[in-house]
Amino acid sequence: MDIENQENLINYKDLVNEKLSEFVLNFRDAPKRTKELVHFQSVINISQEIIQLNNCEADALKNLILEYFDIVREIDYSNDTYINDIHDKKKKSLNLYHKYIIPVGKYLVKERRLRPDLPLGMSLIFGIILDIVIYYFISKNLIPLITILIFILALIVKDKRRKNGNFFAPYI
Repeated sequence: MDIENQENLINYKDLVNEKLSEFVLNFRDAPKRTKELVHFQSVINISQEIIQLNNCEADALKNLILEYFDIVREIDYSNDTYINDIHDKKKKSLNLYHKYIIPVGKYLVKERRLRPDLPLGMSLIFGIILDIVIYYFISKNLIPLITILIFILALIVKDKRRKNGNFFAPYI
């Protein structure tokens, strides 16, 4: 790695770390709903992973994260007394998630160990479909064992990813 690339990596790493520290300080003691709206843990996870990469694509994604930090800092998530206001904040939160966090997350899925966190309902649907296939084509005497096993496995995997901090998901 040449000196210019090392300096670029260090500058971006310092800048992202500085903004990340500010983000954590601003939202660390925030209510759970606010943390969900800013995708607190997902932003921390993807920020920590993206700063370790040094190439043009990663630098562009670091800029996305920096923009996200600036935008979120200016949004007031604390006042959510009206139903419409809550709906608007969730909509804005998901728009920001799709615009800033998902592109970084997709890149990190390809390049690093980061994984998207799928809802448990998806594992239930998959298990039910497999149980229906087994019931109709293999054995009519089988209890819904596959659904139970897949759901338990999904819970274990989800818990392991959360403990290791290698996931990103909306409202996490």
